[in-house]
Amino acid sequence: MPYRNGLTAAGRTSASCSRVDETPQQRERVFSSLNANNGQFPRLIITYTVDTDTTPPVSSVNGLPQYSPANFTVSWSGTDNQSGIKYYDVQMRQNGGNWVDWRAQVTETSTNFTGGQNGVLYEFRCRAVDNAGNIEPWPSNAQAGTTVDTQPPSASVQGLPQFSDPNFTVTWMGTDNLSGIKNYDVQYRQNGGSWTNWQTAVTSTSAQFPGGNDGSLYEFRARATDNAGNVQDWSSVAQAGTTVSAGPPSAMITPFWPSVSNSLNVQVTWSGQPSAGSEIVSFDVQYQINGGTWILWQNAVATTTAAFTAPGEGIFTFRVRARDNLNRVGDWSSNPGSTVTVDTTAPFITPKAYQPFNTSQ
Repeated sequence: MPYRNGLTAAGRTSASCSRVDETPQQRERVFSSLNANNGQFPRLIITYTVDTDTTPPVSSVNGLPQYSPANFTVSWSGTDNQSGIKYYDVQMRQNGGNWVDWRAQVTETSTNFTGGQNGVLYEFRCRAVDNAGNIEPWPSNAQAGTTVDTQPPSASVQGLPQFSDPNFTVTWMGTDNLSGIKNYDVQYRQNGGSWTNWQTAVTSTSAQFPGGNDGSLYEFRARATDNAGNVQDWSSVAQAGTTVSAGPPSAMITPFWPSVSNSLNVQVTWSGQPSAGSEIVSFDVQYQINGGTWILWQNAVATTTAAFTAPGEGIFTFRVRARDNLNRVGDWSSNPGSTVTVDTTAPFITPKAYQPFNTSQ
């Protein structure tokens, strides 16, 4: 619109000018007052400098893991040499198919992708537009991609024997449909109590469980997490269990009564006591004559009595040991009363008195 710059009549002049074409060009424009009779008029010189941005910006989708859950985050970034990025366009394709628009003219640089299908490869590419209107061309290939894995893995503790030593090994294993197992968690409980974390986020598939209490039942369960982040649910029941049996069994010879035999045939009886949670499966029995060398008589027998035929007269002492179902063998035991004298020639030895004894010690 026109404007004026007026001066007073006392030797001053007035000037006015009007708007002219101000379309940006490389030019110089001069403005003059209308009534400068003395030739001394002000001048306004305007010089235009035009910055030209003809280079498109550069952008890219940031890398994605090889496998992802159904919902994951996609991010991108870009740079521009002059005018700055105005917005981004992002496209997506499935299993190498056609590109489709996913995000158009957005200013943010990340967003969540939701609803991915199991086993599908999702790939992404982006382009940027700057403030001068330059448009980056679409890249010919995907800039990032990930395969969706929505199914959790499956893991379980391997079977344990009915009875175990206080220190025993627990083993577990698992399978996954796609991305593979990342780690395991293992819990245990004692005598049906509350579950307790034992192994957390481990890649190993076995560990020694230490210090179990004699007679206690220990149960175990495992779960796995895959490389896409899917976590298996805990089993509602124990997957394996074992009862701790702390030591080997003990055994003893039943005291002879009377302790003198006038026959070469002597009936020998023995018994055993297993540790808590185990059972005896066999016995070994030895004898010695007159304190001599021990001789094996019964080997790995399940019976608890047998007829012994003495090779002659003498003092015969017996000892026994037991083996349990954990293949633990107790110590040889030659307890009081495990000796019998064989006397087959008259006059016979006849006991006159007997001294009681405590077999529990």
